[in-house]
Amino acid sequence: MEQPHLWSKNFIIVFLSNLASFLAFHMLVPILPVYIINIGGGDVAVGLVSTAFSVSAILIRFIVGKSLDTIGRKAVLYAGLFITMAAIIGYPLVSIVTMVICIRFIHGFGWGMTSTAFNTIASDIIPKTRLAEGLGFFGMTVSLAMALAPSVAFYFYYQSGFLQVIVIATLLCLLSMILPFYLKLGKTNQIKLLAGNIFKWENIIDKDGISPSLLIVLVALTQGGVINFVALFGVQNGISNVGSFFFCNAMMALFVRSFAGRLQDQKGPTIIIIPSYISMMAGVLLLSFSTNQFLLIGSGLLYGLGQGAVTPAIQTLLISRTSTERRGVAIAMYMSAIDIGMACGGLVLGYVASLTNYIFMYRISAIFPALGIVLFSYFWLKQKNKQRMIGS
Repeated sequence: MEQPHLWSKNFIIVFLSNLASFLAFHMLVPILPVYIINIGGGDVAVGLVSTAFSVSAILIRFIVGKSLDTIGRKAVLYAGLFITMAAIIGYPLVSIVTMVICIRFIHGFGWGMTSTAFNTIASDIIPKTRLAEGLGFFGMTVSLAMALAPSVAFYFYYQSGFLQVIVIATLLCLLSMILPFYLKLGKTNQIKLLAGNIFKWENIIDKDGISPSLLIVLVALTQGGVINFVALFGVQNGISNVGSFFFCNAMMALFVRSFAGRLQDQKGPTIIIIPSYISMMAGVLLLSFSTNQFLLIGSGLLYGLGQGAVTPAIQTLLISRTSTERRGVAIAMYMSAIDIGMACGGLVLGYVASLTNYIFMYRISAIFPALGIVLFSYFWLKQKNKQRMIGS
């Protein structure tokens, strides 16, 4: 049987628009901690910037999930992109740590709306029989952004200053707003009246998505430490070009996503998820021992291999277990789980680093993917036993 077409016009538009959005995002992620330190902040302030962003993204998703399923995908997307661009423009207008944290909080509202809308639209567009493969390719937008944006951001930051980084990020956000004008979505995505109380429990939590959300929290906890502190870790350990970590991490994620999704569609999630957690654990442990470019690159490759494969694999589990009518709520909950992990990871691991050092912090963070292996094994065995009982 011939496989349904994956690279449709709609999918290409969403791919490119999400790529532009993530390029803007990842230009700011590694630069903001350096900017915070330069204007007088410390490790805890860096953690608070990350936490403020994640908390506001979580809060807005209490509304976004149901809104995507009722008001419409594109309306939520445009509202989020507008708030995101306004926040990006606001960063260079302040030079006080507290104000940067406030703007980051506003930025989180926009990002929570935008990222949830993009993921929901992509899930609508991808054929069901190629779901893991399609989400793997869609996830490449994140990998490409991580590969390109940090190095470009550091270059312009040290050559021209923070303002130049903001200008480029703003233009990328503008491009991300223009492209969705050409999206043609089905009737299920047209604007409808918002009915009922959106703060009802069932409009925030999807019970079928709880176990995938717990699995992704453990990925995000580790990610919170890796993204927010690797630049400062490089400074502490005398490694000049930490951009190589982001580049190698992203290149490996791109590589593994080119085939991991198809493998999962054919063989199931176990063959992807457990080895991915192991690779993440090995990556952060090697990072803690890195004293030169060679070890830093190795840690980036190992971490990228694991994180690049496990994220779309867990998202595929989520979407395969939820209906189209509940997809917005499920994805909003899932994305909130990522933000909770990033917030707690940034804050807790930042506090650990302030008490000890980045080496010890990264070794502690290896606990999270190890717990992921235990939790997935439990959930998967429980599901298999349930299927066996139903079959008998």
